[in-house]
Amino acid sequence: MSVELSVALMRQRGGTLLEKVVSALNKPTHTLNFTDFTAGTETDGSLLKAGTSGTPLALNTPDQYGMKMYFSSSATSGTLGGIYCNVSPTGVGGSATAFRPRAYLTIGSASASGMHATLENASVNGYITGTGCGARINLVLADAAVHAFGTYYGALIDIFSNGTSSSLAATTKHAILALQASGDQTGAVNVKNCLAVDGPAASGNMIYEASDTHQTFVGSIRILVNGTPRYLHYADDQAATA
Repeated sequence: MSVELSVALMRQRGGTLLEKVVSALNKPTHTLNFTDFTAGTETDGSLLKAGTSGTPLALNTPDQYGMKMYFSSSATSGTLGGIYCNVSPTGVGGSATAFRPRAYLTIGSASASGMHATLENASVNGYITGTGCGARINLVLADAAVHAFGTYYGALIDIFSNGTSSSLAATTKHAILALQASGDQTGAVNVKNCLAVDGPAASGNMIYEASDTHQTFVGSIRILVNGTPRYLHYADDQAATA
């Protein structure tokens, strides 16, 4: 069946989205442009959808991916982007999430990640002259004071418990945040810093304080160092005279 005939039949069947997909095959650029597309009102995938929560699309071959995309660029300026998603709530009181990946476990699995982002230099020829991040998370503020509502974080990482019986006590190891130097341990020893803190020059009530004269500790944070519990003490004040 020709592309033109398929489109004609889908017009009769009301297949607006499929019409756009098939029509794109007739274009030299093979671009899917949904600019003039009116999305439906379905809350479970109003533009694109594969499977349902009750009956997911089965991918039963080992190491199989539902979607893969490969891009490259010979441009010597600008930024190559793979996927860009922007959502803007226009109703006061609404909320927004631009990207919501999820790994959902119902059986014993070897390992799982809700999201896995990677920056990899494949060889000695792969390098940067600016900043390289395995993952980058930004909270961008307008050039104005925000309203006196809400709580803001550059990043929020939490372990959420669904009920009173939720417990990680029996696990081998757990933490809200893990910082590790992994891979070949001969190479990993060259990773010298665990945490970098940058901000305005040290002064009262800033990100950090240059003084180390604090004597009054009021609590501690439990951490694991190579699996062994250790404790970071914190003081009752930032001032050097505390």
